[in-house]
Amino acid sequence: MLKLYISLLILLLPFTAFGQEAIEPAEGCGDEDYACQVEYYTELLKLNPMDTGSRFDRAYAYSEVGRHADAIKDLNKYLKILPYDADAIYNRGMEYQSAGQHKKAVADFTRAIRLNPSDDEFYTARALSRDELGQKARSIEDNTRAIELNPSSALAHYNRGVVYGEMGENDLALSDYSRSLDLDPEYADAYFNRALIYDGKGEPEKALSDYTEAARITPEDPDIYYGRGGVYETLGKLSEAVADFSKYIEFKPDDPDGYSRRADIYEALGNLPAAKADREKAEELSQ
Repeated sequence: MLKLYISLLILLLPFTAFGQEAIEPAEGCGDEDYACQVEYYTELLKLNPMDTGSRFDRAYAYSEVGRHADAIKDLNKYLKILPYDADAIYNRGMEYQSAGQHKKAVADFTRAIRLNPSDDEFYTARALSRDELGQKARSIEDNTRAIELNPSSALAHYNRGVVYGEMGENDLALSDYSRSLDLDPEYADAYFNRALIYDGKGEPEKALSDYTEAARITPEDPDIYYGRGGVYETLGKLSEAVADFSKYIEFKPDDPDGYSRRADIYEALGNLPAAKADREKAEELSQ
C-alpha cells in the first residue's frame, strides 16, 4: 500500500494579509485550543464584523477543529473585503482540498499562483489536487516547479515520487524518495515507499533496511510491519516474520490478511496447530 501525499505538511497560512501584522493570540486560549479560539474570534466579530484579522484567524481555528464548511464561509467573507490576498485564496483551496472538492481547490491554487508565482507551497498543493483529478502529468509539472522554487523541499520531492510511482515510473520515484530522505532523514513515509520499490525490484535487504527505519520513526504504523514481515519471509527469516505479522495483528485484529500471512509462515515453520488457528480466524473475519 503506497503512502500517498502528506497533506498535513502543507499548512494553512497565518494571518499576514497585505502587510498587516499578525494579531495577538486569542486571549485566555492556549496556542492549540482552537475551540476556545473560535469562541474568542466570534465575540470579536460580533463587535466588528469587518475585522478581517479575526475573520481570517477564525477560519484557521475552524479548520483546525474540522469545521471546514465554516472555514470556507469565513474565507469567502474575508475575500469579499480583500479579494487579492493570495494566502487567503490558498487557504480556501486547502479547505476545498480537505473536502475532496479538487476542481475548486485547483481553481483557488491557480488564482493564488497568479498573485504570487514564487510560493512553492501553492504549486505543491495544486499538484496534489491535480493528481486526485487524474492529471498526473500536470501534477508532475507543479511538483517540479515547486522544487525549482525551493530545491530543499523534501515534501515536493516526496510528492513527485508518489505520482511517478502511480505512473509506474519506479526509477524516477526511487530517485525522488531518496532525495527527500537526503533533505529529511526522518521522513518515514519516504522510507516506506522506497522499501516498496526495492521489494518490487528484488532487493529485499534494501527494503528491509528502509522498513526498519520507517518503524523506528513511526512505530505505530501497522503497514510497516506487514511490509517488513513479507520481506523477512522472502529472506527466510521466519521467526522475525511471525513477530512482524503478530505486531500487525495487534494493530489490526479485524484484518484477515494478517492472520492468513502468519498462517503461511507458521506452516513453513511446522507449527501446524498455530497455522490452523490463524486460517480459521482469517476465514471467520472474511465472512
